[in-house]
Formats: sequence, structure tokens, C-alpha cells
Amino acid sequence: MLNDVLEKAIVVPSSFAQRRLWMLDRLYGQRSSYNVSCAYRVSGPLDLARLQRTIDAIVRRHEALRTFFRLEGDDLLQVVLPELSAPITIQDLPQVAADQRFQRA
Repeated sequence: MLNDVLEKAIVVPSSFAQRRLWMLDRLYGQRSSYNVSCAYRVSGPLDLARLQRTIDAIVRRHEALRTFFRLEGDDLLQVVLPELSAPITIQDLPQVAADQRFQRA
């Protein structure tokens, strides 16, 4: 399955900005300086199938979410996958006190 997806991947040279960020990552290690994160509290029933379809649609629409980088010799290449599934992982936290669940999540 993975080999089939990789065979269909588009491989192109990286941009100057991508090479710069890749070099910073190699020099200073993985940091979240360029990541934007947020959390949402969902109350009420969650339609997990609908949420999964929504995440999959976002990943399908934005190739940056399906791209990884590969170093070949001195060349840094972008590998854009034609498809990628981003399965949602559910963690039930009944053993954690109710007032600490949001922080733990």
C-alpha cells in the first residue's frame, strides 16, 4: 500500500525557504516555532465519522499537509503524496480527575 502511494508521489526540488527551515531544523532540532496550534472544547455528542471525513477533506485539499522532505545527496526534495489518511485517535480519560482532563488532553 505505501509503495503504491510513493510510486504516485510527485517529487520536486524544495524552495529556498523550505531549505532554510530544513537547515534550522537540523541545526536546532525539532521545535514548534513555526507551528500554530489550538484546541477546541467539544461538548455534546461527537460525530466521529463526520469529523474524520472533514479532516480527510482538509488533507486532500492542501498538499502541504501531504508533503514530506527527502535528502538525496545535496538536494532536498519535496515528496507530495497523492493521498494521505490522517486517522483520529481517541483517548478516553476516565481515570483523570474531571477538572484536569482538559489540561491533560
